[in-house]
Amino acid sequence: MISAPPTANEEARIEALLSYELLDTEFEDAYDRLTALASKVCHTPISLVSLVDKNRQWFKSCIGMNQTETKREIAFCAHAILHEDAMVVEDAQLDERFADNPLVTGEPHVRFYAGIPLVDPHGHALGTLCVMDTQAREIADEELDMLETIAEQVMNLFELRAAHNQLQKYTRHMQETIAKQDKFFYAVANDLRAPFNSINGFSNLLADRLDNVTHAEYSEMAKIIQRSANSATHMLDEILEWAACQHGKIDCQPIVIELDRVVDKLLEKLNPLAVKKSISLKQLGDRELKVYADRYMLHAILSHLLTNAIKFTHNGGTVGIHIGTKKKNIQIDVIDNGVGISSKKLNELFVSTIHNNTLGTDSESGIGFGLLIAKEYAEMNQGKLRVKSKEGKGSTFTLSLPSNIPAQ
Repeated sequence: MISAPPTANEEARIEALLSYELLDTEFEDAYDRLTALASKVCHTPISLVSLVDKNRQWFKSCIGMNQTETKREIAFCAHAILHEDAMVVEDAQLDERFADNPLVTGEPHVRFYAGIPLVDPHGHALGTLCVMDTQAREIADEELDMLETIAEQVMNLFELRAAHNQLQKYTRHMQETIAKQDKFFYAVANDLRAPFNSINGFSNLLADRLDNVTHAEYSEMAKIIQRSANSATHMLDEILEWAACQHGKIDCQPIVIELDRVVDKLLEKLNPLAVKKSISLKQLGDRELKVYADRYMLHAILSHLLTNAIKFTHNGGTVGIHIGTKKKNIQIDVIDNGVGISSKKLNELFVSTIHNNTLGTDSESGIGFGLLIAKEYAEMNQGKLRVKSKEGKGSTFTLSLPSNIPAQ
């Protein structure tokens, strides 16, 4: 007996076979009908849909045999998948590959075999549709043609099954994603409700008690309404900006930018927030570096990172922005000595379906979209946004952008 060697593309073939998720599944009427038709067309007592696994051949459908699998080393089909076309053995007792094969010398006493390789669209032979007889014989051209046609239908069933499985997986994935997004947006809606409730409550209070409110009370309520309105506006702006990113409504228009000018303007803009918490803002590193990026997006990324750093830094702390180069990239680090981030939250920080809104050290609110937007903008500019943090010690957000500037 001569066992068949592995196919030339054996590893890829096995991977393809497993992807159809057919092995060890139940017998199905659709396949049994095709094997029965193959037996009828070729006038044989045995017909199989055989899948050749790493160490065995397993039968998806079987007519005329009680077994559901055999060892690969004795399988006729292991030889057949080495052929591009049909493999026909008219008398196994006269073929040195099979003369002393247990399937020939013992049950089911195979003498005749004809197998058509079942080949997927990528050229991987997964197994065969085969017919066998206990008598030596020839096969007519018409019978072989019909066997090939039936094999095509078997392969069509494989493809339909694969498509069905993919559709089911996609449906489950979409259901899970929708469920996560529903939960996420429900949490976002709750965050938005807080400032609107505050505006509504204090507006009604003023309307009902306008004649009895002192100037000091009126001033305090007006400030609360103003803060709540600003907070709600900021939240809505973040939501709209993030939605625009998701739907590709923001174009990236890179230009050569002098980083020190962008950073200087940002620090000037954000200084009042830092002063309110007695936080020291520092710019460090190389002030001469330029970068090729979208000005609006770069400004938005750094604004989100610096605002976030100020938000989660205690009164009297420090927030620094360091500009330098690393591995031919421009690297901008926003460093704070604030509350830091737990390892669990660190893994969820840039997951769009997880709600990450947390109050700042001075009870500053937010919607949790700032870092998501920063990451989207970084990637749109061929860059990356990473974070390192230790709870209770502070965080470092690193923006890396390509340093190559096109020739003008």
